[in-house]
Amino acid sequence: MFLADSRGYQLGLWKVTPGTFTTDHTGYIEFIHIVEGLGRLVSETGSVTELQPGTTTLMPPGWKGRWEVDTTLTKVFTIIQH
Repeated sequence: MFLADSRGYQLGLWKVTPGTFTTDHTGYIEFIHIVEGLGRLVSETGSVTELQPGTTTLMPPGWKGRWEVDTTLTKVFTIIQH
């Protein structure tokens, strides 16, 4: 759900069910804050960010990796086109 969707940025709330998928942040920055759920962000270089309520992180332009979602996860996000 988008709270704001404008040229150059998006703000919203996103919910995803358990599973694994890849992502490529070419051309944009994403700031996230986890509201509920558990999982991990695993970068293509192998670094792992544990995701749980209260986790806040930034994926810079060009970040590539995968989401590993263990329990339904909800995040607040800001995407800024780079």
